[in-house]
Amino acid sequence: MNFVRSESIKVIAEMVGIPRLSDEIADALVPDVEFRLREIAGEAVQFMKHSKRTKLTTDDITNTLRCRRMPPVLGHSGPKQYVGFQRVDGSKDIFVQEEFELATSSLPSVPARGPGPHIAGHWLTVEGLQPATAANPPPPVAAELTVGNKRRKLSVPAPTPTKPLVKQVLSQDQQEFFERVTGLVRSSDPQASRAASASLQTVAYQPLVPYFVQFASDQVLQSVKDERALQSVLGAVESMLINPAIVLEPYAESLIVPVLTCATGRTIGPDSARPPRASVPENEQDGPGRPPHVISPHHHWSLRSRAAVLLGRISLRFSRFYAHLLPRLVKTLLATWLDMSRPLPSQYGAIRALGELGAAVIQSVVVPNIGVYMKNLDSSLKSSNERTREEAAQCLGALQAAAAAYMHEVAGRIPVAPSHHEMSAPRFARTVESDVRSVSLTLNPSPPTVEQACAELVSVFGDSIVPFVNTAFCRLVL
Repeated sequence: MNFVRSESIKVIAEMVGIPRLSDEIADALVPDVEFRLREIAGEAVQFMKHSKRTKLTTDDITNTLRCRRMPPVLGHSGPKQYVGFQRVDGSKDIFVQEEFELATSSLPSVPARGPGPHIAGHWLTVEGLQPATAANPPPPVAAELTVGNKRRKLSVPAPTPTKPLVKQVLSQDQQEFFERVTGLVRSSDPQASRAASASLQTVAYQPLVPYFVQFASDQVLQSVKDERALQSVLGAVESMLINPAIVLEPYAESLIVPVLTCATGRTIGPDSARPPRASVPENEQDGPGRPPHVISPHHHWSLRSRAAVLLGRISLRFSRFYAHLLPRLVKTLLATWLDMSRPLPSQYGAIRALGELGAAVIQSVVVPNIGVYMKNLDSSLKSSNERTREEAAQCLGALQAAAAAYMHEVAGRIPVAPSHHEMSAPRFARTVESDVRSVSLTLNPSPPTVEQACAELVSVFGDSIVPFVNTAFCRLVL
């Protein structure tokens, strides 16, 4: 005897949109429906047995339907596992589920409806830099810990940035351009270096910028004693700074590393670590008949000066994007300059770089330490070693150039007045003083004023910097 009746088939047919189903079709569907139901019940029993239960639940039926890729019957799962049915009034074969009436007093209080979904704009990063907005996390702040009677600052480490695994795919043309330009930079031919610089100044190669920055760092480390290769690298960096079609702000800190190495490295070029050969004239050392590794012993000075100029340009361009860039750079250069254990060429590069960072850095960092440094440099100027005297003279010349540049810049801001009484200090000093405050260096909390800085420079160098100052300024300072 079938447990599925034809009347149930007709009711189900009406539910799916078949109002008049004949008795013959309903009788023919009964065996097939019963067979499918028995299959589902048998597989549901298997789920019950695997669950080590003796009670069949609606979850077993749901899992069976999912295994058959059929939509589950929803609304029967939960703590109440049985389904109650009741007969419809006026019918013998129609049953419906029991309906329960719930009182609103028994329902929990519904919270007030909040605002609906909305979309708001948010600048997460702008050209690789995170702007200081309310939606972005604030930078780490140093906390203070009181131990006994002393206060110590605890540096809160910044959260470790998580970098997504992004695979950048370069086109064949970009790869060929990178290989060709790097090959020209490595070449010992000056024309090849000029061609590479010209390409880096005009072509838009933004996807290749991180690769060129990494190439510059690697090339400096590999060719630290090859002056010509270092000159080519500095030329490539200078061309990248000139190019208006690329964005270098995200790579400013990485770009400083190779340039700083060229400026303050211990041994830059093959001749910076050994005495010069006086037997070879300077104008003949770079001739076409000479091997490429024979270089003038004075070339590393020009290399360090060129790197110092590039450091000044990088700091001037990117300091507004990185508040810590200029203080960190000045701290590194100051430590190299005042460390007498470092070779004099390294101190020369540090002095030249500090002079290129502007009048505010010279006034707040160089001037307060120039007196002590000149006392230590005096012994090198009087040394019996010719090479030591030459290097000390180069350092002295770099200091004089920095002092002259500072005096010239300060003098250029002074209005030429007919008398001494019409020129008060705030009229010409307020611009430089504001620049010193804007630097916000923690290395010297009380920098000297313009008058004190000029008086110190005049007392150290005397009349050698007077030609750089206008007449009105001479009357005021001297």
